[in-house]
Amino acid sequence: MSDNPLNNLSYDSLITFAKTLSQCARQTALPYFRSNLTIEDKQDLSPVTLADQNTERALIRLIKNTFPEHSIYGEEFGQEIQDKSEYTWVIDPIDGTRGFVMGIPLFTTLIALLKNGEPIFGMMDALALNERWFGFKDDLSIFNDNVINKLQGYKSLQDAQIFTTTPKMFAGESLLAYERLSKQAKALRFGCDAYGYGQLALGHADAVVEADLKPYDFLALVPILKGAGAIISDWHGKPLTINSNGYVVASRNAALHADILACLNE
Repeated sequence: MSDNPLNNLSYDSLITFAKTLSQCARQTALPYFRSNLTIEDKQDLSPVTLADQNTERALIRLIKNTFPEHSIYGEEFGQEIQDKSEYTWVIDPIDGTRGFVMGIPLFTTLIALLKNGEPIFGMMDALALNERWFGFKDDLSIFNDNVINKLQGYKSLQDAQIFTTTPKMFAGESLLAYERLSKQAKALRFGCDAYGYGQLALGHADAVVEADLKPYDFLALVPILKGAGAIISDWHGKPLTINSNGYVVASRNAALHADILACLNE
C-alpha cells in the first residue's frame, strides 16, 4: 500500500473503525426497513424518515467520540466545523431513501473521509444485502473483505452499459447531453442510486453518469472507484471535491471516460 494519508492511523485501524460505523448503521437503519414509516418531504422535496435521521445521529456520535477534532458534514443535520481540522467526515445515512421506503434493498450508507476537501477514504454499505465496499484513493478497494482486482479491458461507448439513478435528474442542457449519450450507449439502467457505482467497481457495469448530486451522494464513491482502477470526475474531467457541482461521470477506463465526456460536452 502507498503511504497512509492519515499519518498515525493505519489502514487496518481505519477499516476497523469503518466496520464499527457500518455495524452501527445496520443496527439503526435495518429495523425500519419494510416497516410502517412516516415519510416527510424536505425543502427540495426529497423524502426523509426517522431511519435517515437516527442513523445519522448514531454515526455522528461515534465519529465525535473517536475523532473529536474532525469536522462532520451530514445530509440530514448539516456541517459541524472544527477549526484547524484538515479532516472532514461526510455522511449519507441512507442513500436511496425512495427505494428504502418502497422496500427495495439497494439503499446504502455512504461515508467519506476528506483531507482538505479531497476524499481519501470511502465506505459504501448495502445494509440489507450484507455487501460492503471500502476504498483508499489511488491505492486499493475492498469488497466484503476481499481486495478488488483492478478493472481491465477496453469498452467502447457503443458497447457500454451505463447506470443512472433516474433520467429526471437531468434538465435543460444536461438533459440534451444525456439524450445524446443514450443514443450512443449500448444500454442504460436506472434506479440503483449509489449501488450502481459499486457494480462498476466490481466490473459488472461500464459507467455511471449523473447530475444534480450533493457532496454526500458521491464523495465516498471516489476512493472506492479509484481504488478499483476506475476513473471518476465531473462532466469536464475535473477531480471531485466537496465543492464540485454534482455532475458526475465514472467509467471503467480512461478511453471510455474520454468518449463519454466528449459526448456530454458536444
